Amino acid sequence: MAPACGICNSVTAQLCKQCRSIGYCSTKCQKIDWPSHKLLCSQYSHDNERPSPLYRRAILFQDGNQQPKFIWIECKETVGGSYKWEEPQNVDDYMGPERTLVERTSFDHNKVRGRPLRNSIEIHNRNAFSLDGSIPNQSIIAATQGAVPHEWCGPVVVLRKNGHCTTYAGSFGDMGMEDYLHVVDHFRTYC
Repeated sequence: MAPACGICNSVTAQLCKQCRSIGYCSTKCQKIDWPSHKLLCSQYSHDNERPSPLYRRAILFQDGNQQPKFIWIECKETVGGSYKWEEPQNVDDYMGPERTLVERTSFDHNKVRGRPLRNSIEIHNRNAFSLDGSIPNQSIIAATQGAVPHEWCGPVVVLRKNGHCTTYAGSFGDMGMEDYLHVVDHFRTYC
């Protein structure tokens, strides 16, 4: 089955020739996404090996660098009563030496494209960024071309939840370039 266009939802699209992780129905749609897409496309194509089966590909939006990057986050299974879920283990390592509290929020709908997501997206960021001296996140500014109504400060780590799960329960999957588009659109509309 042909992929849907990441930009306009057209059902007939060709995968990006380099990353092969997102489809576009036309050169016009690909050009719309290119300023943001180019920041990670090559890295996705040349991604390094998974450290172990417990790790999931996530995206780190760096506060002091315009280049977001793929990182590996360890996700260990946790059991509580009759429930099992995966819990990210090393997100705090990317939050900086201050070790401020990390906030987790999720979304499962792309407001810009007007469609539900196949998988939920979970955002991890510093809870007290306005108090701890965090600087504006330069890679979010670069990915959105400065179109952000909310000032994101400090580092931000983004993971993909498998399926529609906006609670802590569930398991994680690898972020792809279509997920990245949804994250950038979310940053453009989050207030």
